[in-house]
Amino acid sequence: MMFDTSEDGIKELIAEGESTTVEFKQRLPPDSILARTLVALANTNGGIILIGISDKGEIIGLTKKEASVTIIRIQRISTNLLNANINTGITNIDGRIVVYAIMNKVPETLYPIRTSTGDFYKRVGHLTKKSTEEKVDQTLITGPTVNVFVAMSFRV
Repeated sequence: MMFDTSEDGIKELIAEGESTTVEFKQRLPPDSILARTLVALANTNGGIILIGISDKGEIIGLTKKEASVTIIRIQRISTNLLNANINTGITNIDGRIVVYAIMNKVPETLYPIRTSTGDFYKRVGHLTKKSTEEKVDQTLITGPTVNVFVAMSFRV
C-alpha cells in the first residue's frame, strides 16, 4: 500500500481521519498496543500509523528525542512480529514532528500474523479488534504435509 508521506500527503490523511488503513496516536503507546495495531493492519489491508496526532486529528507533534525513540521501538516490534523492518520516517507538519509507520498487508503465505500472546487482530473501520476467529488452518501453523514415495530397483 502506497502513502504520500510528504507534508501535504500527511495533512490529507489527517483531514480524512482514521479509517481501516489509517491510525492516529498522540504518543507512542505501550508495546502491546502498538503490536496489536501493527498486526491488525498487516492482517487487514495494510496501513499507516501516524504518531503525534490526536484521535480528533489535531497535530500534537513529538520532540526529536520522542521521535527517535518511537522509530526504534516500532522497528524492534515489527522485526519481532514479522522478521522484517517496516517503512518508518519523520515528517514535519506546521513545525511539529510526526512519525509515520507504514505496514503492508501480510502475504497470504504468512497470514495470519499474531501478537506474541497468540492473539489475532484485524481492523474494523477505524478500530483495532481482536478477532473471534478461533479456527486456524493447521497448515498455517505447521506447513503443508508432503508425502514422499521412493521407488528403487536393484539388479542382481
